[in-house]
Amino acid sequence: MKFPILAGIIAFLAALYFFIAYLCFAKAAKRGKKSVADAMIASHAFDRYRDELKKNMAFAKALPYSDAYIKSSDGLLLHAKVIRAKNERAAALLFHGYRSDYGYFDFSAIIGKYLDKGISILLADQRAHGESEGRYIGFGVKERHDCVLWAKEAVNIFPGIPLLIEGLSMGATTVLMASGDDLPAQVKGVIADCGFTSPAAILAKVIRTDYHISPAIILPAMNLWFRLLAKYDINEYSTTQALAKCRLPLLFIHGKADAFVPYEMSKENFAAAHGDKTFVSAENAGHGMSYLYEKEKCDAALDAFINKTTGI
Repeated sequence: MKFPILAGIIAFLAALYFFIAYLCFAKAAKRGKKSVADAMIASHAFDRYRDELKKNMAFAKALPYSDAYIKSSDGLLLHAKVIRAKNERAAALLFHGYRSDYGYFDFSAIIGKYLDKGISILLADQRAHGESEGRYIGFGVKERHDCVLWAKEAVNIFPGIPLLIEGLSMGATTVLMASGDDLPAQVKGVIADCGFTSPAAILAKVIRTDYHISPAIILPAMNLWFRLLAKYDINEYSTTQALAKCRLPLLFIHGKADAFVPYEMSKENFAAAHGDKTFVSAENAGHGMSYLYEKEKCDAALDAFINKTTGI
């Protein structure tokens, strides 16, 4: 009698464990119903910059654009907006962050700057965001392949001009992971603002800080759901692995007060990179806020990087 009861208790606890792991997986990776950008704009962190952000976003949203589409390697229809500079001399492919499904927010501070320089823009909706298809977020593992495909498509959209790829937060991880793959020769440099080192590392950080439990307890079971439903392993690839293969010029940007993606992750990414690389840190800047806190410093670094890589 005791054995069936014990077996039942063990089975119940195991089922509960995997159910909790599924809930954690779904919260982390399942497509959201709305962007976090609106909540971020309303947060106190942006009090000093809210008016400036809203003004820049209104300017960007009023710009004429055309739609571009590609098919991902796993069959998803992916969308981007193409915004043309009047005196087109280069183009930047911009990849937004986690659950921020409109790049107008993430890149509001630089869209006008790029257009003034003659740099056209491809504003990608990452998979499971915006107008792109997809049920699950890939934390850069899946998106890096999408980035390479967008770069190849950009060769057709912007023939004969230099290309830059740039990302913020998870978008930075996307472009850094893609930097180790076979990108077109037209891609001349990579800009990464506050990217993380790997899916496993950022998930472990969030579990530890937000749920106050050891990642070793829940992450293995979460990864089973990643493998079963999202079709990738959170340990299968990392930013640092990609950077060991990258031979493109790199510009890293990160705020020292980032409470979401630790500043040390960009330092680790920087250390893993070989060749031409620059690191810009912003004192007291939170997640994705370096350009707001240290505008002159970031402007100078961007201008130097753009000139070095594109000649503009």
